[in-house]
Amino acid sequence: MDSLCGFSQTKSFRWEDCSEGIYDSTKFTTSQIEDTYALCYGGIEVIFEDVTFINTDKAAKLNVINLVDQYYSKLSKIRNLNIVNLPFFEELKEDKINYLNHCFLAKRVAILSFKNPKILREYTVIDSCEYTDIIIEGGQKMLEQWEVLWKKECKKNGNPEKCFQDHYTNLRNSPDNFFYAHQALLGFGWWNTCANRNLYENSIKDERIWEEFQTLFIKINLEEDCD
Repeated sequence: MDSLCGFSQTKSFRWEDCSEGIYDSTKFTTSQIEDTYALCYGGIEVIFEDVTFINTDKAAKLNVINLVDQYYSKLSKIRNLNIVNLPFFEELKEDKINYLNHCFLAKRVAILSFKNPKILREYTVIDSCEYTDIIIEGGQKMLEQWEVLWKKECKKNGNPEKCFQDHYTNLRNSPDNFFYAHQALLGFGWWNTCANRNLYENSIKDERIWEEFQTLFIKINLEEDCD
């Protein structure tokens, strides 16, 4: 838990149970420091609705209603954060909202694509993505690209042969092989290569966030070992 302790005109803020920053309490309130930390490092903009590693049963339970509920809940939390009144953090707040908006749109079409692949074209944030047409076309071409995808992905694995066997060979003759092909091309192809990369490339990077966050403190004590 993050905690605060008072010392006359300064206070301390602890995060990750091992690092501490001393700040001027006449400039920032406790709430501002806590909420600014939440904005920077709370993962408040992330929607936890996985559309990659799922089985057929879970896919059937995926619905946009849960996604919408998460989206509005997180949007409300970000907007209501009482962050420090500095230009960078105001910019970061807008950046987090923008990330949340695009993440919601991307995951929405990803979920709906299991029933209607053509809906992937509605995600116009990315200019083009080779996997969009492959998933929409379906059929034998999608099965072939499924094999190509796992040959490529499994080369990065410590045990490429087992990886390929688990993710492709053992599933290619399954009655649900088209589902598994769609799932893999959607998650490792469309999402990782196109949608998620676009989200990352257009967001403020962690290095800059840390640089700006440090400026809120008079002194920072970083503990490398949190145990």
